[in-house]
Amino acid sequence: MNRRGQVTIFIIIGILLVVAVILFFILSGSGIPGTGGTEKKQNPTGFLDLCLEDKIKEGAQRIAIQGGSIAPSFSRNFMFTEEGISRPISYLCYTEIPYEACGVQVSMLTQKIENELQDYIASEVESCFQGLGASLESQGYVVDARYHGFTLSIIPEKIKVNINAELILTKNDQTTTQKDFEVGIFSRLFELSSLAQEIVNQESTYCSFSYGGYTVLYPNYDIETFRTADSDTIYTLKYKNFPDKFRFIVRGCNFLVI
Repeated sequence: MNRRGQVTIFIIIGILLVVAVILFFILSGSGIPGTGGTEKKQNPTGFLDLCLEDKIKEGAQRIAIQGGSIAPSFSRNFMFTEEGISRPISYLCYTEIPYEACGVQVSMLTQKIENELQDYIASEVESCFQGLGASLESQGYVVDARYHGFTLSIIPEKIKVNINAELILTKNDQTTTQKDFEVGIFSRLFELSSLAQEIVNQESTYCSFSYGGYTVLYPNYDIETFRTADSDTIYTLKYKNFPDKFRFIVRGCNFLVI
């Protein structure tokens, strides 16, 4: 009986030690601290994700619906009845000569969109990083936040923002450092802009685009065309089950001069 009692005591002591160790790690924490109330804001990258998501989506949607530009310089205003709003839409392939193939206006469309979107969110990225530092200061940290700029890339299924920055945090004589942060949101902008470039290249070479055959090979895409009274062709590209659209205009080959 004494042996059984001793074994029981050792088991209880072991359990208490395990619980004590677990509680120690939970209460003390480690690394970079949390930055707010929601689950996604429990780390700096999560904070920046939440802060930048709306601005990135806003810019990407505006650029896509206007043919690759925030403020198109070579465009026409057009309103689709179901949308009820007139907006500028870029010419991505154009000629003034009837029956002649159009000339490509943007040779590297996705790269141009990257530059446009990067300019659009630039001030927001710096502001969000400063907001991250302020959030950490409010938790009692001495913050040395060093911002050096960022780059934006549009890749398959994603818009990625790499922020070149450092966070050096000090509290209770302990210092932690985290360098560089990556923010990413789901997007089909790469796929749609690549398809737009393919259409423009074919229009400039063959005076047409075989969208029926393309959608057979790539069934995830929807391609709609609208012919205006003066024979511009407005393309609207969609990726199935994704709400955003990419829209642009082509003028070339057999258009009517009024």
